[in-house]
Amino acid sequence: MKETLLTGWNAMRWIRLAMGIMCTVQAIQLHDKFLGAIAIILLYQSLANKGCCGANICTTQSSSKQNKSIEEIKFQEIK
Repeated sequence: MKETLLTGWNAMRWIRLAMGIMCTVQAIQLHDKFLGAIAIILLYQSLANKGCCGANICTTQSSSKQNKSIEEIKFQEIK
């Protein structure tokens, strides 16, 4: 857990942390429970590096990782 908190900080994690802190402040000032729940979710995602963008689940494979042994497709003309 300590390694997750200290490493891998990218722009998306910083944005989630900033949004979580802003939502927390607003939730306290406005006494809004829904905004507080959103703040908790955002803070959890930023601190635990969870979520689609933090875990790189949505990314596609880079060209270096793709299978290079793709066979050439041969077409036959039908008359």
